[in-house]
Amino acid sequence: MLFNPTSQDTLVDAEILGDLADGPVAALRQANRLLLELPGKLPSFTTHGTPPAPIIRAFRCVHQTGGGSECFDPAQIAKLGFEAFWNRIALPGWGKRQLARVQAVWEGAKASIGCALDPAVRWEAPKLVERLEGLRKELGEVEQRMTEAARGLPGYRSVISVPGIGPAVAAMLLAAIGDPHRFTHPRQVLRLAGLDLCASKSGKASERVVPRISKQGKPMLRFGLIQAARVAARASEPMRAYFAKLLEARQQERGIRLKRTVKLAAKLLVIAWTLMRNGDTFDPGRLPA
Repeated sequence: MLFNPTSQDTLVDAEILGDLADGPVAALRQANRLLLELPGKLPSFTTHGTPPAPIIRAFRCVHQTGGGSECFDPAQIAKLGFEAFWNRIALPGWGKRQLARVQAVWEGAKASIGCALDPAVRWEAPKLVERLEGLRKELGEVEQRMTEAARGLPGYRSVISVPGIGPAVAAMLLAAIGDPHRFTHPRQVLRLAGLDLCASKSGKASERVVPRISKQGKPMLRFGLIQAARVAARASEPMRAYFAKLLEARQQERGIRLKRTVKLAAKLLVIAWTLMRNGDTFDPGRLPA
C-alpha cells in the first residue's frame, strides 16, 4: 500500500510522496538520454555552408505510425513535398509550434548532401521510439499515483485551490513543504525552490548589483511553480490582473515577462504555504490591489 490516508504524520507522508515525485524526474532524464543516443549512432555527414542543427533534426525524425515505424533520412525527406511529409509524421494535436519544427527539418533535409542510414540504424531507431513511448506511459502512471497520494494529505485542499497549481505541482509542493509550521518566514519557504533573492555585496560595484534568485533549492519544484505561474497569468482573472500590474510601464524591458513570471511563481509558493498553515483556501479578494 503506497499511502495511509488516516496517518497524521505529515512529514512521513510527505516523504513517501517525495519518493514518488522522483519517478517522473528519473523517467524524463532517461527519455532525454534516449533521444540523445540516436544522433551519435548515425553515420557522419557533411554540409555545405548550412548549420548542422536542422540536419541532425532530419536524422532524428523517427515516428511511429499505425502498426509499424518509419525512419527517414534527408534524401527521403527531400523527395517529399512539405504537405506530404507533414501528413506522414504529424500526430493529432500538433499545431503551429510543431509545424515550425517540422518545416525546419524539411528545409534542412533539402540543404543537406545527405547520407544513407545503414540497416542497423534503421532497426535501432524505432526501438528507441518504442522505449521512449514506454517511458511516457510510465511517467503518466507515476503522476497519477502521486496525485492519488497527495489527495489524502492534509493541505491538499488548500494548495489545489491556488490558481495555476494542478495535481502534479500540488503533490510536489506538499512533498517539499511537509509540515508548514516548521517554517516561520516566507523567505524560508522560498529557499525550498531557490526562489529567494541573493546578490554579491562586496567591492565598489556592490551598489549597482541587481538581486537574482539563488537557484539553490529544488529545481523541479521551481520549474513546476514557474509553469503554474504561466498558467495562472493566462487562465485566472485575478492572477491575470495581478500579473498585468507587475508588468505596468515596464513592458518594453528586455526579459521582463520572464522576471515577473518568476516573481509570480514565488508569490504562488508563499500563498500555498500560508493557506496550508491556516487551513484555508484561496481567496482572490486578498490579492494586492
